[in-house]
Amino acid sequence: MASKPEVLMWPGAESMPALKRALQDRREVELVLSAGLHNAFFSRFEADAPLESLKVDVQGGADLIGQLKDIAGLEPLGELEQALREGGWRVTITSPTPRILFSPS
Repeated sequence: MASKPEVLMWPGAESMPALKRALQDRREVELVLSAGLHNAFFSRFEADAPLESLKVDVQGGADLIGQLKDIAGLEPLGELEQALREGGWRVTITSPTPRILFSPS
């Protein structure tokens, strides 16, 4: 039976130590972000989608974090990009309730 991911709230960079520990321990982590980031996620990943869909659901690897690290408030996540790439982590980004799921391979 698969365990549930550890859930961390993202108020900002102060979440990085707990997030780094969880990733170092290869625990699945769900990062819950501010609802205000939905528009940034939608325009970044679903810019060509019909506006009425308003849903984001993308999966990939560290490259997705690379696409987020220039969004205001998410810059610290860029520190994880190399480690995620080297560890072969899967990244899932969903919204309208902005979340990032980090899953070990």
